[in-house]
Amino acid sequence: MVFVFRLLNDPESLIHAMLRPRLLTLPGHIQGVFLQNLMKVFAVCLSKAEKDVDWERAGALTKVLLDRVPDLVQSSNLEVQERVGI
Repeated sequence: MVFVFRLLNDPESLIHAMLRPRLLTLPGHIQGVFLQNLMKVFAVCLSKAEKDVDWERAGALTKVLLDRVPDLVQSSNLEVQERVGI
């Protein structure tokens, strides 16, 4: 339980946790929910990086997202493919 609270207090760690490879083993409708919420957390992190004028952190988070999300394009769930939209 402590692990979950730590992730909620550190959105960047939450992004990394949500992009673990085991995401691909979840049912398609769950992957879709993960993607939708991942983008919300990502937006919060980018907003904070912009406010702190930390372009290096913003770039690193964007790279992590772009490196891991394309795997989801091969999902059998059409909604997941549409949400990835790469």
